[in-house]
Amino acid sequence: MTQIRTPLFSFAIIADTHIMPDDGSDTAPYAVLNKANQRARMVVADLKLHYPEFVIHLGDMVRPFPALQNYDDVCRLALNIFQDIPCPVHYLPGNHDIGDKPIACAPAPQVCDDFIGKYKEHFGPTFDAFDHQGVQFITLNASVMNSGLSEEADQWVWLEQFTKDHIDERCFVFIHYPPYLTIRDEQPHYDNIDEPGRTQLLELLKSLNVEGMFAGHVHHFFYNRDVQTDMYCLPSTAFTRHDFSELFAIAPGSEFGRDDAEKLGYAMVDVFADTHAVRLINVDETQVGTGTVASTIKPLHPRQGHVPPIAVQLRHDWTAISALPTNGPLDDFSRKSARNDYPILSTWQMGLTWLRVPLDDLGAAVSRDRMGNLIEMGQRFIVVTFGIPSEKALENLCTHALLIEALEIVLSPDDMMHAAASIEALRCRLKKPIYIGPLASSAQQAGKNVKVFAHKTSFGFRVNELSDSDHISNAQIDTMNAADGLLFQVRSDEDILHQLAAIDGVSAELKKLAIIHVNTSRTHPAHGQFDAIHLANQTALACLGAYSMSQGLVVLDTLMDIDRGDFPRSGLIDRRGNLNLSGRYLKSLLAFLGPQTPQCLLIIDDISVTPERTLICFQKEGTLFCLCLSHTMDGIGAGHLNKRFRKNRNCLDLRSGTFIDIDKAEVSNAALLLKL
Repeated sequence: MTQIRTPLFSFAIIADTHIMPDDGSDTAPYAVLNKANQRARMVVADLKLHYPEFVIHLGDMVRPFPALQNYDDVCRLALNIFQDIPCPVHYLPGNHDIGDKPIACAPAPQVCDDFIGKYKEHFGPTFDAFDHQGVQFITLNASVMNSGLSEEADQWVWLEQFTKDHIDERCFVFIHYPPYLTIRDEQPHYDNIDEPGRTQLLELLKSLNVEGMFAGHVHHFFYNRDVQTDMYCLPSTAFTRHDFSELFAIAPGSEFGRDDAEKLGYAMVDVFADTHAVRLINVDETQVGTGTVASTIKPLHPRQGHVPPIAVQLRHDWTAISALPTNGPLDDFSRKSARNDYPILSTWQMGLTWLRVPLDDLGAAVSRDRMGNLIEMGQRFIVVTFGIPSEKALENLCTHALLIEALEIVLSPDDMMHAAASIEALRCRLKKPIYIGPLASSAQQAGKNVKVFAHKTSFGFRVNELSDSDHISNAQIDTMNAADGLLFQVRSDEDILHQLAAIDGVSAELKKLAIIHVNTSRTHPAHGQFDAIHLANQTALACLGAYSMSQGLVVLDTLMDIDRGDFPRSGLIDRRGNLNLSGRYLKSLLAFLGPQTPQCLLIIDDISVTPERTLICFQKEGTLFCLCLSHTMDGIGAGHLNKRFRKNRNCLDLRSGTFIDIDKAEVSNAALLLKL
């Protein structure tokens, strides 16, 4: 069993707060800026719930540049807001605090000695380092790199000496501008560090054991891995950069994408003995202005060592790099490229370890590189193909076998009768578990007096097909016996808990592992499925069912919404990469259910279904719980809960991941988990 990691300590990172003057006046004409101060205060209040040992601010503490008359007043206002943080705060300069990096076409004043002096008066040194429990933390000034200023020379001399004094020591680096967004040798643009400073920085850090590098500035999440270093760009607490909305295959959100509030927040970093985990925390926008925050459940992260029995399909391209439009004021004369990393971030946010991709992804170098990065993050890959792989595909599989944990092979009905020898040979060469299942297509229905011929396919055994051995031919049995496991399917209109229990029994009887695909699409390809509460409830039931199985892995249909093409349906996240209701339910449930062992299976005791709600009573490690799922967005209602659950007043709201008093469970609470 995988060892579950316990943090040595935790710290927090905030970025790009862009504190505004009290009167709200500024040169930028965006209404979202008027929310910046209150959003920063909400983050400060939320930090008190997570007990970080210290906080690092990645820069852009304030909105006004040092050249503006109100700079000093706003710096004092920012420090006044941050003084409520209940632990030490370490600051480093952003371009708004100290001036833009040297770039001739920049729309704002560039860094200079006068600006550096002003910054130091308010926030202290522009570069520094400190030790915490034997780990080094380095804060740097990115704006001065390539500037020729004396502050740049001083920083290089200091950093060179630091690397000599701390060779191979474990450390984290913090800087405002990221060295790069997608590839190490990308051309200079507004959102990276120019050459030669970029290479000089990365080469200097080589002698250190730099485990993680954290940057701000871009107001969006990006992830790269440079040799052994995880490189994160973290979101702002204030607003999103609307130029990066080009990455999302959907119309931009509020203010042309500048107020995508679900992407705002801060990071909590758990430091383990041998690695770390970064959790991005979005402060609930509904609480802005209320001054209240609630206790939240701590989500899982793949690096903790938890391996939930839940997988998700990455149907959309998750590795593509896109070129953004050339557009002022920031990049009017150069082509900037970026990658949408929100789908992968969402899997970390939900605590998902297992990812399913087509075999094609193993054929592309860029995908293989990203797979390797995510394996280092604690994630695992299942690849799927139709039919026995060709010799070329098989060579590729064997060459890169370390990147995968299992192979799914979907077989035509004819191949299901004749593939035993091929499967056995493939197992010997690949030395990875192989799961097989049959294809079912509308071609098999042709000529059977169907009213509408719809082009559709599905795959996987139906549990009733295997419950009666008389319906299985000897040739099919031979093919099944040649594989390590079987693929099953559960249709969207079926009772998920009943189906999963039946599959668990059949696979145990057959002594085969099981991968179960839970479909969410409707049976007709032209009919969409976007009922948020229905899909969220199905996800919750699939999660409980997965944890109640003695063996097997449940695969959820799609990570991201399919809103075009056949079988349109919602996924765990929307096209902007933000969690849908089903993703929120899954995040909360996986955090609650935590690690699973065969000795601590979840036991479902009772299921009660009415037109208004579904109640599932279950045991987890000897303790009784009840999951309450409303069938409408109107919620469950405190009155009903008070009558039935009087012993325990505390419950978990799956939508928000917060613990609430049962008396306060109002119409917005569509799913609650209670201890009985």
